[in-house]
Amino acid sequence: MIIGALITIAGRYPAGLRAGSFVTADVPFAPNAYRFENGVRMAGPGCTFQPPSCVDMKNQRLPTLPDVKQRLVAVDEEMGTVLFRLAFGRGSLIGPAFEGKELVTFEAFKVYGGAIHAAEAVFKAAPLNQPSGWD
Repeated sequence: MIIGALITIAGRYPAGLRAGSFVTADVPFAPNAYRFENGVRMAGPGCTFQPPSCVDMKNQRLPTLPDVKQRLVAVDEEMGTVLFRLAFGRGSLIGPAFEGKELVTFEAFKVYGGAIHAAEAVFKAAPLNQPSGWD
């Protein structure tokens, strides 16, 4: 696939987070697509987060996170991999311990055949609106 198509397809994922629905954002997931978060299978076949609702990645329940900011970090056209830095914004972390913080991730997407086959993320809490370091 060409680089622009890889970025467009992977970019549908953060669009789904903003909309609160991968269906609404029409994210093209492969039938057996999965997501790992900090090494744990959180969506797709064999998921551990609220099964059985997490098995179908496209139709899983999501919070609406309208403030998600994405920054393209890298694209490997040969491997079909796109890496974004995502800052999820206000409301992405809940509870008094997370006041003034947001979820920040580096998220890699494996894209081929016009679909996302895998998403792998490393998350952490960070101060709200902290610069990425590449601004």
